[in-house]
Amino acid sequence: MDPFQADAYAGFQKLYERGTIVEVACWAPARRKFHEIHIAHTSPITTEAIERIAALYAIEAEIRGSTADVRKAVRQARAAPLLDNIRNWLENTLAKLSRKSDTAAAIRYALSRWHELNRYADDGQLEIDNNAAERALRIVALGRKNFLFAGSDAGGRTSGGHLLAAGLGKAQRPRPRALSAPCTRSDRRPSHQPDQRPVAMERLAPHPVRSLLNKCPHKVMWTPNSDPHSEERPTPDAYLAVSVVTHSLR
Repeated sequence: MDPFQADAYAGFQKLYERGTIVEVACWAPARRKFHEIHIAHTSPITTEAIERIAALYAIEAEIRGSTADVRKAVRQARAAPLLDNIRNWLENTLAKLSRKSDTAAAIRYALSRWHELNRYADDGQLEIDNNAAERALRIVALGRKNFLFAGSDAGGRTSGGHLLAAGLGKAQRPRPRALSAPCTRSDRRPSHQPDQRPVAMERLAPHPVRSLLNKCPHKVMWTPNSDPHSEERPTPDAYLAVSVVTHSLR
């Protein structure tokens, strides 16, 4: 089954009922509930809850950029015991609180989704939250009125493909503007004017569509410390390939 990470929005339940998608809960809303109470009425319980969750995020900060196997191993060794302790503490704390209190509601929110909140610890490819995806969609929310005028369904799909390519490009930290910059012929010196042709399209044209999957960023492991001239570094072609593949395999 394919994992789907999201908050507790009721509209997603239909997806899980099909049996082909497994829910992966997001720790950000669980933490946010304690944080909002903490801002309004600071208490030892909310302080401890935030500190315990922060310890999970500290582990994620250490292993960010590592392989999936390494992430899973570290989570199993270090995060799993913390998760067990958090659950025991939440259950014991809930028994001491009024059922009508906001803090009790925050605890029930976490406990009612505990299995889903723990799934990230069993899969190194998953994240502790989906904040990165939400940040990537922020541009869609900010520009939604403009996107009403895509012209047609095909225009909307094309715009979506470009947003996908740009989002994946940003995730690997090259300059996003490279996606729209004109191609520069390799046989020209840097002092010469670049060739003003459309971005990379003619270089992608000779390749079979499915072979372009191998050019996609998720096939390449690159970090800011990598050799900038290495063949392993994704190129603008790679991010444009994502867009082309997305439309061709619909």
